[in-house]
Order: sequence, then C-alpha cells, then structure tokens
Amino acid sequence: MVASKILMREKYGWKKIHSNGVIIWFKGYILSDNLDKIKEKILDYAVSEVQHSEMSLWVKTIRGHFALVIESENWVFAAVDRVGSIPIFYTENNSQNIVGNYAQQLKEYSLSICAEINKSATLEIAMSGYTIGRKTIYKELYQLTAGECLFLQGDKIERSFYYTYSPWNVRERSEESLCKEFSEVTLDTLKQMVESVDGEQIVIPLSAGNDSRLIASGLRHLGVKNVICFSYGKAGNYEEETSKQVAKKLNYPWFSVPVTIKSQRDFFTSEHYNDYVAQFDTLSSVPAVQDIAEVIQLRNISSISKYAVIVNGNSGDFITGGHIPSLARTPSEDNTKSEKDILINTHIDKHYSLWGCLKSDEATRKIKSEIDILIANREIPDSFSFDGIHGLIEVAEYLGRQSKYVVNQQNSYDYAGFEWRLPLWDGMFMDFWESVPVQYKINQNLYKKSLKANDWGGVWTNLPVNHNKISPLYLKLLRNLTKVFFIPLGKGHWHRVEKNLFNYWLDVSCNSAIVPYSDVLLDLRGQRNYVSWLADKYLISHKQEKIKKGYPG
Repeated sequence: MVASKILMREKYGWKKIHSNGVIIWFKGYILSDNLDKIKEKILDYAVSEVQHSEMSLWVKTIRGHFALVIESENWVFAAVDRVGSIPIFYTENNSQNIVGNYAQQLKEYSLSICAEINKSATLEIAMSGYTIGRKTIYKELYQLTAGECLFLQGDKIERSFYYTYSPWNVRERSEESLCKEFSEVTLDTLKQMVESVDGEQIVIPLSAGNDSRLIASGLRHLGVKNVICFSYGKAGNYEEETSKQVAKKLNYPWFSVPVTIKSQRDFFTSEHYNDYVAQFDTLSSVPAVQDIAEVIQLRNISSISKYAVIVNGNSGDFITGGHIPSLARTPSEDNTKSEKDILINTHIDKHYSLWGCLKSDEATRKIKSEIDILIANREIPDSFSFDGIHGLIEVAEYLGRQSKYVVNQQNSYDYAGFEWRLPLWDGMFMDFWESVPVQYKINQNLYKKSLKANDWGGVWTNLPVNHNKISPLYLKLLRNLTKVFFIPLGKGHWHRVEKNLFNYWLDVSCNSAIVPYSDVLLDLRGQRNYVSWLADKYLISHKQEKIKKGYPG
C-alpha cells in the first residue's frame, strides 16, 4: 500500500481544527455561510463512506476564496477555490503520496521523489513566469490548479475539476438587460463582501484604472464609510494623481506610499524580501512583487487598522473581456490556419514573450502542446462557432497567467498579516461574465458602458482612466529626442532601444530595480519588463542555468 502523509504549516492564515477524530485545515473566507456549518458537513462526510464525486459536488457549492485539507480516518480530501487563490501541493509517487500547503516543505521532505527537474516547467517559467497546468519545477511534485480537488484513499489518488471558467456558456439577452444585470450582480457581490468583513476597515489599493475604482465607487454607492484608499509607486506618477482625485470625490481618506529606484533596490536586497520569497515560493511561478514593499509599510501607518481587510481590483480587466484578442483575420495571416490556431498563437505571443531570445518555432510548439494538454484535461469543447471561440483563449489565460501568477499578489497581504477579499473573482461575478456574449466583452464594451451609465460616486465621467503620462518632464524630452534618431531604423529597432535604455526609469512601480540598470542596458537577450528578470533570477535561485537562447539545454 502506498503511504500517505499530510505536511501542513499553521501560518499565514491557515487554521487547524480538531473535531471527533477529524482534522480540518482551512484558510480563506466563506460567503453566505460560515465555517461552523462547513465543519458540520465535513463531520457528516467523515463518518460515511463518501465518494470523491460527492465531495467534488459539495465543494462546488462553497462561495468565497479558500483552500482546505480534510484528514479523516479513511481518506484525505483537498481543494482550492475557483481561481486557486491559496495553493495546495502534493506528490504523486509509487512510494508515498504527500499533501501540504508549503511547496518547499514537501520538496525537502521528499528529496528522493522531487530530485529531478522538470525542464518543460523551467522553460515555461522562463518564457512566461509560470508553469502550465499542475507542474512545478520538480517532477512528481504538483500544485492543485484553479477549481480542482483531490481525494486520497489508501493507495488511490483521484483528482477532478469541479469548476472551470466557461465563457462559451453564453446566454443571449439585450444590452439593456445585461447592463442592469451587471449592476445588480456587482452590488450584490459587494454587499456580501462587506458583510463578510463584519465592520472592519476596508483598504483599497486605488489605481488609475477601472477595477479598483469600481470597488471604491460601488462601496460609496452602498454607503460604506469605513474605507481608506492608497496609491503607491514613483512620487507624482499618473496613477497617484488620478487615485487621489477619485478618493477625494468619493470622500474617502487617501494616502500615498512612494517608492524610488533606490528604495526598491534596497528592498530587493533586504532580509524582508528574501524571507517573503522563501515563505511563498510555489515552485511554479515567479514571486509576485507588484506591491510587497509598500504593503509591508502599511503596518507602520497609524490610519490603517490592525484588523484591516485589503480589497484590490484583481482581475476585472481580464474577466470583463479586456484581454480578448481580435477575432478577425488580418490580410497577412495564413488562411489555411484555423481560428483556434490563430488565437492560441496570439495567446503565446502575448504571454510567453518574457525573453526574445527564447522565441523559436520549437519553443512555441512545446508551449502549444502543453496548452493543448491543459485544455484536453479540462474537457473543454474542441469545437466552437467562430463567435464562441474567444472562450478558448479566455480559459487558457484563466488557467495560466491569472490563476498561476496574478492571484499570487494576495501573498503580500498574507505576509504582512492582513486579511483580503477578491470581489471581482467572486463566483457570482464569474458566472455572470461567462454568460455574456462576446460582442459585449470585446474591448470591455459592456463593462465600460455600464460604469459610465451608473456613474457611482460621480467618478466615471470627468476623471481620466489609465491616462498614462511620462514623468519627470526631462525623461520624456530625452526619450522623444532619442526616438528621432532611432525611429528611421524601424519601430522594432526603436522598441528594443527603448526597453534597454528607458523602460527601467519609466516603470511607475520602480520594480525594475530588481536588477541594476547596467544589467538591463547591456543585455541583448530581448527582455520584456522586470518580470523577465524575476524569471531569470528565480530559475538561477533554484540552481538552473541563466536564461539564454535554446534554454533549457
């Protein structure tokens, strides 16, 4: 019989509950229910001869963002939420099956199992920053993917996908009906979120975009008062200016957490940063560093409650259609290619381009093959009408960049000891958007129209959205002057020069300071942004080669 072991750490929000011989590990929050009711249901299952399919159907009914592991006398069950916001890992081996919530612990405990590097996984991280599917960089060590659960009984391990975002499940209705339904769903989602924080202070990282503004303005529309907003990044940046105006209009307190290239450089070489990376390493994604330096500072700001709940806008731009590529063929595209192939290639070009030196036909074939396997495992329809094929690209990103990398931003809140909520990844919100016809999602047509029509808080008609501008002025002038000399050589040549020469200083977050400017200036590998360098440093930290042409070799 294959032995099994549970390796969990009671840290960063994880709770261990003992009851009637059953051990329940839980992290997260639940809406329209409470943990006591969940515990009662689990105890009912524990004394019966429950089947994996029954547990899978049950976990699908839980609303919120969570992960759980249940140890009964006869079986083990583990599950993550619809977007995999809280990771769970496991080994699948003939000698021992292990389930745990800390990838490094599983790796260190089972060195004989997790000794071999998965070169497919390291290539995927090098190209995108994250792995495809359940892979980690070590063979036989895996991560539960979004909407997945696991059932372990004796020597048998079963996995199933109780949920997959399915934007081909369209329901036709008028634009007027859709706008009304969007407003109702959004307000219901926010109301239930407010109930779940139980009167505690809500802290919103407020940007210049639509999504965090939707949350802030929706809360004002509902009359929620205990809200504070903040902005971060380079002092005087366009995000900060717009964020301050929005908060003032909504009559919410606002403050800024400014950073500089120097302060970020110091942070990225600090013990705080090294500890954060070590504590939240999934072995399947580069660390999320978007706001970790700033979030740590929130603990020293007197206006922030000890029990504050952070609510960000992830990932409204994705789910409302902002990432859907054009469905029309261009004159230069090969007419022998299917719409599916064209869209998958577009997806790869967008999300697997961290390093230009890695773009090759062979690498693209490998990535495409892994995406095909991912889609096949999820039992996604392989035939679509042209109007519905957008769902293929949406679900590829949902199972990839969104749930493997973007959602990891929540780690910074966990590390700093804050609770958090993700209303734009709420089940009701997802159910609504997967039913919206594509013509209302392309370019976020329905979303933008509804936001302006509602004009909650009066912040949607006169305040700019994502009005990017280069600052300081001397940097803008120097960039434009340089462009005059290089643009005659072609846009491609200019963009390469711009990335190496200017993007380091144009980065509003100053996260480009993850490496010295000299490294960026002299690098010829075709880096895309600071995430490119995160991928390079991450793989090197795991004793892999520096990224280069032909990687991994």
